[in-house]
Amino acid sequence: MRLTHPTDIPNFIKCPSRDIYFIRPPEGPKNITIQSARPVVINNGGFRMTQNIDRYFFLVATLFAVLGMGFGISMGMVQDFSLQSMHSHLLLIGWATLALFGIGYRLDFAAKNKLAVAHFIFAVAGAAAMPLGIYCAVRQNQHGVAIIGSLLILVATLLFLVNVWRRR
Repeated sequence: MRLTHPTDIPNFIKCPSRDIYFIRPPEGPKNITIQSARPVVINNGGFRMTQNIDRYFFLVATLFAVLGMGFGISMGMVQDFSLQSMHSHLLLIGWATLALFGIGYRLDFAAKNKLAVAHFIFAVAGAAAMPLGIYCAVRQNQHGVAIIGSLLILVATLLFLVNVWRRR
């Protein structure tokens, strides 16, 4: 039998203020409190994403670090430094900022919830769009993608602020 929701099991109860489920002790009374129940991990895809959000941030940050370093090395080999701002944004936003977000989640400064997943999506999209936008701005004098990338990073940082604020 496949369960569609944890509350389909009669002994499961949901904490009203958070997305945490508890299992009622089988011999206990029916009117137990949340404090006397055992917490249960629901291991579906969304839950795994939220609980490991710090690892996802750090994995993507490391990929940006490799890209940024490789791009910097290639700029040095051809001695063309016209895209040094693209290189620095790959490393500062892609590597440093995303890694700091991941460390913030790992050290439990921010809540690991659905908002954290939205934060991850905005941050990665912004970190990818910003260097591409800088490339378009330098090579083709088109600034639209850089503006979108910087706005995505701003939204991601505001989402992180909300998550840190809620965690306090």
